[in-house]
Amino acid sequence: MPTMEKAELRTPRGEILHAAYQDDSQDGTTTYRISGQDVRGVFVIDPQVVDHRFRVDPDLQLVRIYYGQDARQGSAANRDRLEKPIVDGCELEGAPLISLDWLRRYPLSGWTPAAVANSLIEKHYRGGTDYEVAPVGVTDHAADVVEALLRHWCARPESYALRLHKAQTMSRRRKSTLHTNMRAAVDQFAEARSDLLALELEIAAVNAFDSVDLVASW
Repeated sequence: MPTMEKAELRTPRGEILHAAYQDDSQDGTTTYRISGQDVRGVFVIDPQVVDHRFRVDPDLQLVRIYYGQDARQGSAANRDRLEKPIVDGCELEGAPLISLDWLRRYPLSGWTPAAVANSLIEKHYRGGTDYEVAPVGVTDHAADVVEALLRHWCARPESYALRLHKAQTMSRRRKSTLHTNMRAAVDQFAEARSDLLALELEIAAVNAFDSVDLVASW
């Protein structure tokens, strides 16, 4: 397993975070293990490279932040994730989608609780299936941490290579899906053509019978 890199990050409000991070070139993600004052846990930065028209674009300026590590391959359930971040005693839940263009345009003011709290820090876990909206103080603190992670990730020269790796992976998956769909369409077309031919032969037989002069043949 590749060794995790170490970094010391500073949040917009001046908090020092100790980070260990590791890239996955296959899916383009970067996993950050963070510790700081009243914050610890795992954040995963996942660059988004497929737009709303399902076109692959490595320059798409969107990332998704997952709270915690994926517990099992292919699991989409947030509650299945491990080592979710604990911020001021609250375990974060959710996977917010964040625009990097927006972050660059509004480097600090955009992270106020009024603007982003509900979408960035959706809910925190209290046990069982009981969820509730995280307190404002938690959203402030967590937003600070996320911004520090994103600024570190964007500044790394490897971040664009990760986007390209993700785009190539998604392109291969999309190509495989398209080929599967095309084969299915060809099979459906062949089946429909066979059914059509059978119908044409049956209609021809009926037409031939209709053309017989029953009176003359009697």
